[in-house]
Order: sequence, then C-alpha cells, then structure tokens
Amino acid sequence: MASIVRMYCAPKEHNPPHIHVYYQDDKAIIDINKCELVEGGYMTFLNDYGGGPESYEGKVYDHLKNYLLLLIDISDDKEELENELLGVEQYLSQHSNMYNDHLFELYEDLAAKYIQT
Repeated sequence: MASIVRMYCAPKEHNPPHIHVYYQDDKAIIDINKCELVEGGYMTFLNDYGGGPESYEGKVYDHLKNYLLLLIDISDDKEELENELLGVEQYLSQHSNMYNDHLFELYEDLAAKYIQT
C-alpha cells in the first residue's frame, strides 16, 4: 500500500502552496507555508496505526533497549561486553542529534554500570 503525494506550488496553481497526500480513501492537505494540516485525517491515521514519527521513534527505542539487554544477558566475558557497549556508544555519539537524545539516555541507563571508567 503506497501513498500518493501531490504538491501544488507553481505560480499558476491555486494558492496557498500546499500538498495533497492520499492513502486509500483518506486524504490530507498540508499548507506548505505554515507546515500545518489544513484538512483530512491521513496524519492521524499514521500516528494511530503506525508509520508516523512517534511510531518510528518508539520502534528504534525498543530495538536498542532489547539489543542492549540481550547483549548484557548473553555476555560471559566482561571485556568483550565492555567493547561491544563502547561500540554502541561510539555509534550513538557519531549520530547524535536532538531527535535521538533519548536513545543515548537509554544507553547510559542500561550500559553505564558495565563500563569501567
């Protein structure tokens, strides 16, 4: 199932510049200048049933949490665990931004006690 996105911003098209998003029988109109939903329920659909930003962030958070817990649980070698956790920390640090700060906080909560400082 795919979405159809149409942008109306050419000078001869009706103003204000906006985007139409279609999914099955649902439609949304987003004002480009104001970055707000003008009409429709498509965005509500995404947030309610998955696929919206909140859904994606939750899945990434859950995946990282499960990975860290599994890593901690199955590791027999303390030094190997520390190296793996430091690799995760390095990856998160390299990809750090305001959208994924909560991932680094999760890492610190779960992994800090397993890393020697």
